[in-house]
Amino acid sequence: MNRRGDVPMIALVVAALFLSVVALLMFSSQGTSQQHKFVEYTSLFSEIDFNRQYVISSADIITHESALACKACSPDAFKAAFMNSAASHDTSVGLKGNFFGKIRTGDFEVQQTAAGYVLVLHDLFISAESGTNSIIEHFDLTLTVNKETGAVVKKVSSPAQAA
Repeated sequence: MNRRGDVPMIALVVAALFLSVVALLMFSSQGTSQQHKFVEYTSLFSEIDFNRQYVISSADIITHESALACKACSPDAFKAAFMNSAASHDTSVGLKGNFFGKIRTGDFEVQQTAAGYVLVLHDLFISAESGTNSIIEHFDLTLTVNKETGAVVKKVSSPAQAA
């Protein structure tokens, strides 16, 4: 029998197994870093979505309370009622943005319509950070409120769309 090919064949199988194990280890270590990035990005988007919903919901509640408290007010009196109502809701715990700051400084518009008021807050922003990554989202918020019922219609737009 001719056994000259057995040693090279065994060496070839061992080398192939070794390279397969090294490749699997490299793939598994890459997957872990990719999963870490995925979790980090998901956290960022979840936080920015939560902050946006928090701002919109807070604006809705504050506007509704102000409309019920100030049914026959002038726009300036409604603006003052809105600012007072916002002050009682301003916890800002964990919120990274300028929503309550704009209200505190009176940096928003109030217009009176036949049915109620229109409030416009320009150039609001919210932000989120995770690790070395961060997101900043800019938007305008328009709130139309019926002064009799307190019903609020919200419109969120990016600053580019509003211009």
